[in-house]
Amino acid sequence: MFEVLILVLKVILIAAFALYFGKKTGLFSLGKGASLAILAVLAVLFSAEIYAAFFRDDISLVIMFESSFFDFTLDLSFFLRILLFTLLLGLICSVFGVRLSSKISSAKDLCALGLLIAITVLLAVYATLRIGGAIKIPFKFISVFITAAIFGPFWGGMIGAIADVIAFMISPVGGAFVPQITMVEFLYGFTYGLVFFNMSSWGGYKTMLKIIFCVIFQIVFLNLGLTTYLLAPMMNMSFETLLATRAYAGVINMALQLIVISVISKYISSFRKILK
Repeated sequence: MFEVLILVLKVILIAAFALYFGKKTGLFSLGKGASLAILAVLAVLFSAEIYAAFFRDDISLVIMFESSFFDFTLDLSFFLRILLFTLLLGLICSVFGVRLSSKISSAKDLCALGLLIAITVLLAVYATLRIGGAIKIPFKFISVFITAAIFGPFWGGMIGAIADVIAFMISPVGGAFVPQITMVEFLYGFTYGLVFFNMSSWGGYKTMLKIIFCVIFQIVFLNLGLTTYLLAPMMNMSFETLLATRAYAGVINMALQLIVISVISKYISSFRKILK
């Protein structure tokens, strides 16, 4: 458990530095064109680092820093991945015209976020249907969606990630903590915030189209794509075999989220008045 907390602390510190760097340099305040250009460059660098980490340690972008006297390549590579990942998220927010806000403006906001974390943990531990080790149908997306729609992509992602860590400590499943899965949980909340934060009006076909787009993206790319890719080697299964196993739960999750979010979205304005 102590190792998990140390890892979480390292990620938070690096991400906080990246947020400070992005804001102070104006990187998160660029126009859409400039943001897209820099986003493309960072995406290439980040992809290369991920590729090096998973497949080719010998061609890591930070190999130039390796020496027989200072063997800190892995720590530096980890730092670069978290730094680039955070900058990528900030630039994506710039492209979508959404501010990557991390500030808590009042004590009421802090209490509301604490309450939402508690609700998300309870849903993660006690309201998740599990079938085997690879298939799960969770309901914590409800509180994550509400958080992201009201407080933005940063806190939507943080609620999902923090709840995943706490839920693991309360009820560990699979016997080992997988930080990559926590990263995916962050992306769920971040995606909700990117699409639904500061929406002026809820209802109508435009809102429904956004819900459909967001849910399909999350289930297809994050759930069935990225999560399956991360779980496959851990479960000694091929990507195709595990994908076929998880596809049924993916379809159920997609239908469930479409229905539930469509209903909840009608009450976001009321939730905002209560929580903000």
